[in-house]
Amino acid sequence: EPVQAALEHHHEGYAAAMASGDIMQAAVNRILVCNHYVFTGVNLQTAREKIAEAIQFTENRKLMIIMTQMQYSQNSVLKLIGADEERKCTAEGEEILATNNSVMTSHYFQKVYISFLFR
Repeated sequence: EPVQAALEHHHEGYAAAMASGDIMQAAVNRILVCNHYVFTGVNLQTAREKIAEAIQFTENRKLMIIMTQMQYSQNSVLKLIGADEERKCTAEGEEILATNNSVMTSHYFQKVYISFLFR
């Protein structure tokens, strides 16, 4: 229940950030909401759609680091759904993965999480 309760605060944070023009904080709230969806039992198809929207949001605003992190989350959701597709990162995304510790940590966390679930 505590994680589910936090979702509403992140929705409010997103709305407040957008109203004030703070795109980075809005993106952070979106990424937190999307990541929480997977752990709170939200329907995976819904999570898939929301993550796709978040990726589009970050891509439109050129927030490439956050977009790359979301692509790895999206791949995890696709694997949980059983979809045969996997989103490939762009060359820029691969460069971000190689040079950004936060993205690298997210990437390996997603890999470990999925490996643990399907062991």
